[in-house]
Amino acid sequence: MNQQVVVYGHRGAKGYAPENTIPGFRMAMEMGADGFEFDIHQTADRFLVVMHDDNIDRTTGGHGGIGELTLRTFRNLDAGRKFGEKWAGLRPPTVEEVLLEFPTALKKIELKHSSKIYPGIESRLLDLLDSTGSKSQSKITSFDYDALENVRKYDSVIECAIIARGKVRWFLDIAKAIHANWLNIPVDMLEPEDVTLAVNSGLKVGAWGLTDEELVSRAIAAGVEEITSDYPDIAVRVVREFKLQRH
Repeated sequence: MNQQVVVYGHRGAKGYAPENTIPGFRMAMEMGADGFEFDIHQTADRFLVVMHDDNIDRTTGGHGGIGELTLRTFRNLDAGRKFGEKWAGLRPPTVEEVLLEFPTALKKIELKHSSKIYPGIESRLLDLLDSTGSKSQSKITSFDYDALENVRKYDSVIECAIIARGKVRWFLDIAKAIHANWLNIPVDMLEPEDVTLAVNSGLKVGAWGLTDEELVSRAIAAGVEEITSDYPDIAVRVVREFKLQRH
């Protein structure tokens, strides 16, 4: 088989370590992943920071929306204790810290909101990717298609991926309109004919929601070129068992 499958750790190694943290990203890479996915927001003083939710309640001991916090307040949060006591005191990172810490890793960066919520976030992210030399290793993804459209206004080259909770055919026109390169589809909504349809439309397909060997195998069999998993070690092992040409 000549199929190439790139493995990303979802929010790092979310199944094993606090999500969206430097140790979690490092663990994903140590497990053999090609890279990792992470989520970004913007603080009140317009720094780009790494966390999944709009607020800090679920993963830290704090409360409130990220967009209402200063960077100093954000950086003083504990992003580890809720996952396990041994992780207590772990600080949530900025986007710049992640880019500088992992210069060669592939990075899939999810914009949680566009400039309608976080003014200037798209251009600010692109500037960071340029200043850290990270653009060639990075892909920008989002459920917020306005964010991807805004990225394209500033940069015609960087890879962009629509995250779509649905069938491929529903999103082909949107992908064409915003010049996306990829569709990221949940594995439970993905069939081989969906991948064929996307490829024939000039798009690449990645799968997410892969939590066990069976789902990883299903995604590979469907023909995807990218897998994002909470358990990157499982994904890496299955990819190797399929004797695929890795990225």
